[in-house]
Amino acid sequence: MKQGVAGKPAHVAAADSKAALWQALSGRRFAGFKFHRQEAIGPYTVDFVCRERKLVVELDDGSQPALESLFKAHLRANHLKEDGFQVMHVKATTWHSDEDAVLETVLRALRSGGG
Repeated sequence: MKQGVAGKPAHVAAADSKAALWQALSGRRFAGFKFHRQEAIGPYTVDFVCRERKLVVELDDGSQPALESLFKAHLRANHLKEDGFQVMHVKATTWHSDEDAVLETVLRALRSGGG
């Protein structure tokens, strides 16, 4: 089984990371920007989105996806970009190693207008 942060299975570590990132982004606590969690955009569900700035934040567990999954992810990213969204991918391991740097990157994207 693929191991994630602190020896946890990758999918458990990713779920923990998503909960922690949501804690930082929710309730307009993050520089006054409103985020939604597990939000539908067209046929896709994204981890986090600030619709006001058209910014999607996806937290990846770091596992190696199969070729079919990569193709679907590419189609999904193109669809979101065509709808005007900027998509940020953050690895769960990056979030755990430097939360402040991740949040600073998200804030810069928000201030630059997202999509």
